[in-house]
Amino acid sequence: MQQVREIKKRIATVSNISHLTKAMKTLATARVGSAKQVMKNARVYEEKMSGVVHDLVSLVPHAGSPLITRHDAGKYAFVIMTADLGFCGTFNHNIIHSAMDFIDVHKPGEDLFIIAMGGKILSLLNRWGIPTELSIPRWKTDYGTARVVIDLCTDMFLSGKVDRVLVLYSRPAMGMKMQAYRDTLLPLSPEEKKKKDRIDYIVEPSSAEAINNILPVYLRAKMFRMMAETRAGELSARVQSMTNANENAENLLSELTLQYYRARQESITSEIIEITSATETMK
Repeated sequence: MQQVREIKKRIATVSNISHLTKAMKTLATARVGSAKQVMKNARVYEEKMSGVVHDLVSLVPHAGSPLITRHDAGKYAFVIMTADLGFCGTFNHNIIHSAMDFIDVHKPGEDLFIIAMGGKILSLLNRWGIPTELSIPRWKTDYGTARVVIDLCTDMFLSGKVDRVLVLYSRPAMGMKMQAYRDTLLPLSPEEKKKKDRIDYIVEPSSAEAINNILPVYLRAKMFRMMAETRAGELSARVQSMTNANENAENLLSELTLQYYRARQESITSEIIEITSATETMK
């Protein structure tokens, strides 16, 4: 009977876990559709902005902008984006592992200034005593957050505190599998477009002034796209993770139920034998 009670408790525990994973999967599934739509819209917007920036830069090849100027001093601003919660497979692990590989070869606070977004990376940095320039727990995919990050990165870059701004985030790879990706945010590197692909603009008051005005907007659009991809990746990973967890829970429930019936049958058989033996002894 002791074995039967223990198996019954395990069945109840696994059943509760199954209910939890189902609820988390349902919640993530409800949110992942809208997150992917935001990601698609952000990509289209950034692509259009990128085309305008490239065309303007081609008009003033020598005017340039402080945000395009390269200067190598070996100092970095490092934006790291993770989720606030777990239960999403290796999503956070991949980003954190890549981040720590980069941090290990630098000196945070001296040649590396970290902007941490997400509870998972924040808890790790706090545990290791690694300083941050800005911490944003529970970040939201909105232009307000993108503006805060971009304004800080731009100020550090223009002041000469850093000579490069890197962003570590998650983006879809082949087969929609998410992987950590490190991209250079500053300095900007507008690609030269073919002459037939360029659009002729009439720019007032000047192309150089237009470039300086539009580049911060483009940077925010680029940051927003990275945030949207990371959020969509987090939710997709959570759906897959909870699907796997729920399947494992159901398989374990089936095994435990079979063990329960076997143990119960053995207990009943044992009791019948005891009763029969006692009856025979009394005769």
